[in-house]
Amino acid sequence: MEQHSSPLPWILLLCSLSVNSSFQPALVLEMAKILLENYSFPENLVGMQEAIQKAINSGEILQISDRKTLAAVLTVGVQGALNDPRLTVTYEPNFVQVMPPSLRKEQLIRLVRNSFKVDILENNVGYLRIDDIIGEETIAKLGSLMRDNIWDKIAQTSSLIFDLRYSTAGELSGVPFIISYFSDPEPPIHIDTIYDRPSNKTKELWTTASIMGEQYGKKKDVVILTSRRTIGAAEAVAYTLKNLKRAITVGERSAGGSVKVQKIRIAQSDFYITVPVARSVNPVTGQSWEVSGVSPTVNVVAKEAVAKAKSLLAVRIAIPKSLIQGAGELHMTGSAAEVFTRTMKDLNRATVIGEPTIGGSLSSGTYQIRDSVLYASIPNQVVLSATTGKVWSFSGVEPHVIAHASEALQVAQKIIAARLIRK
Repeated sequence: MEQHSSPLPWILLLCSLSVNSSFQPALVLEMAKILLENYSFPENLVGMQEAIQKAINSGEILQISDRKTLAAVLTVGVQGALNDPRLTVTYEPNFVQVMPPSLRKEQLIRLVRNSFKVDILENNVGYLRIDDIIGEETIAKLGSLMRDNIWDKIAQTSSLIFDLRYSTAGELSGVPFIISYFSDPEPPIHIDTIYDRPSNKTKELWTTASIMGEQYGKKKDVVILTSRRTIGAAEAVAYTLKNLKRAITVGERSAGGSVKVQKIRIAQSDFYITVPVARSVNPVTGQSWEVSGVSPTVNVVAKEAVAKAKSLLAVRIAIPKSLIQGAGELHMTGSAAEVFTRTMKDLNRATVIGEPTIGGSLSSGTYQIRDSVLYASIPNQVVLSATTGKVWSFSGVEPHVIAHASEALQVAQKIIAARLIRK
């Protein structure tokens, strides 16, 4: 992944203002240097030179003597300039970097037992809850324990509810192992590309056939539960399985975390800036779950997600197999608005801003479920783009700029204003 911005303007700015003895401008310049070397979206730094020069010339920051107030002002400034809420500046005179402890095997066993829960529900529906996505190193040490107590148990179920509502910790290196359990051994699947800014290197993540335990495969239904607390590696799992059409997501939009962030000291001061230093690029969507989160296929409050998942799986069992192509079609809404949006995007006639659309169908049939009072609406039409020849129904429309629906108008206004300035 190539770097689009040049460091030269930043270096020139640093040299031209380094003689200024004022503390605040020096702090801003050091912060800019950190962003240049570590921020995971270097292409977004284009134009920051003018923003920094304007901030220094305005004299606003020169009048701020309180350190915590200055940190808050700098946070607002850098978040606004780069449209990234993960960037924060803090004043912490007593900050001590704490390294994660190296756990003994018995501690790792306790961690796994506390972080994983397995149950078999009615109709042979499996329930798997993971609160901490453990990494590759721990998997290597405890593979047999996880095989016997987790994977071999759920392998015998007919369908699965995969609960990630409480998953607030984890390591990205564990994601390929989980995705592999819900895939076939061959062929390997490219599931993610991680770009690390400090090293300027990319790493591809692929499924692997060498896992310990029986694979769940890709034919049985999987429903993933998410909440606003779901963050980090769990988001990578949910986003990947959703976009591989291997699972549907039920619950709330996830938190929108980061692949990797670092808290970096600004020069020799007591100020620190938290920076996302790596980013994820999904090979299917070209986008990421970071910041925007994973949007659920079925949107319900988190506490109702299990009940909703059970009802969806019950309908799935009752409907004849020939009427449903896969788990991704359990819930769909179609709209002519998607046709219009996709057409404008394919014709390069508009910039699409907001959330990915759900992927619906303009036509569907209604079928009674056996002799019950339940009816299912099943899409019976595929819509092809006249420009690209690709199907937009089911997959939905991916926006050019991902933003929460409530913020889409503000983002659009900023983009239009920036374009007017350039003109």
